[in-house]
Amino acid sequence: MQNSIKTYNKISFGLDLKIEPFDSTKRYTKPHKHNKYLEIVYFTQGTGYHHIDFKSYKIEPPVFF
Repeated sequence: MQNSIKTYNKISFGLDLKIEPFDSTKRYTKPHKHNKYLEIVYFTQGTGYHHIDFKSYKIEPPVFF
């Protein structure tokens, strides 16, 4: 079993902050890390679970992760 997680960066070089709406077409993504940035997710509606560092958190809006 392999424990490595793919790393990628979604922020353009020189950009300090990026704000965009959540992509509602994505219901599930594979485990991944964020390279050189933090991501804050704010749920205003919806249900399910958000997974962080192999822990599952129930989505009970409004909530930040």
